[in-house]
Amino acid sequence: TLRHGNYTRVEENFFFGENEPGTGGIRIIGSHHTVINNYLQDLTGTDLYAAISVMNTQPHPALNGYWPVDSTVIVNNTIVNCKQGIVIGSGAGERERIVAPTDCYIYNNIIYGKNGQLIIYKDKPVNIKYAANILYGQRPDITLPAGLQLINPHLKFNAEENLWRPVDNDKAIINNGTIVPGI
Repeated sequence: TLRHGNYTRVEENFFFGENEPGTGGIRIIGSHHTVINNYLQDLTGTDLYAAISVMNTQPHPALNGYWPVDSTVIVNNTIVNCKQGIVIGSGAGERERIVAPTDCYIYNNIIYGKNGQLIIYKDKPVNIKYAANILYGQRPDITLPAGLQLINPHLKFNAEENLWRPVDNDKAIINNGTIVPGI
């Protein structure tokens, strides 16, 4: 959980939930964070405990409150077989969390799975930008904006590593060449 600090970089982590109840990933609160090159697999958490949870926050938080999410970059992450991939505006309405995420960039992520929701909106974000994201599996519960594509990334399970990886020369690999500002 990124809370009570800004400009944090969450990079090259592995989250394996093994389908255990309530397992979650990365929860974002605050500003100017970078969440890059993480692998999240078999997580069962929802809303605040989703694979990547971008929170709604409080308008005038106390020091120990929920500070606005803005100018955050989420890029090159792989989310596989999680109950909820990315939740935008998680915790909306609870504890006066009415401020939606603002000016965030979600680029070049793969969200793959058949038994969960890929991307969920709990509130409408302000000025969110998507580019070159691949979604595959159950259809998302939203109309997809530009930058979110429903295509098969052709991931293959490598039992030796316990990881799903793109097959060589696939569109998922080509998308990793996207230039992302601010990183």
